[in-house]
Amino acid sequence: MGANPYELRLQLFQEAKNICWEEYNRNVSEFERIRDNNYALEKKYDADLNRYTTLEEQGKLGSLEYPVYPDIEALPKYPEYPSMDEIKDRATFIRNFCDDKGNVSEPKNWREELSREGAEFKENVSPYVDALRKGTGISS
Repeated sequence: MGANPYELRLQLFQEAKNICWEEYNRNVSEFERIRDNNYALEKKYDADLNRYTTLEEQGKLGSLEYPVYPDIEALPKYPEYPSMDEIKDRATFIRNFCDDKGNVSEPKNWREELSREGAEFKENVSPYVDALRKGTGISS
């Protein structure tokens, strides 16, 4: 753990760099998985087509149908290497997240929401809320 602000900043930067690298490596792995899957589908199609043409030339085709070209998933753009700006943005995000004291405004009071909706709505709901509050359940 960092003992001074400079070490803390360095740790934030290193953590941000690690996160960006993990994201980059994950995207590269996904790209390679799609590419390899497409290659395997094309290779299988070529083998099926070759088998079909060989059997057709030999007159032993029988009930074998012409192979259908497989649906190949479009390759996404190759992932970009994380830039220094991306790493800095990630480090800033982490710092801002850690600096947040959690002073989020209180959630709205449901009773105030009910009063805004109108007295008629409040009159219809209030017996059910009272029943739930007493633990007796909703009775009709």
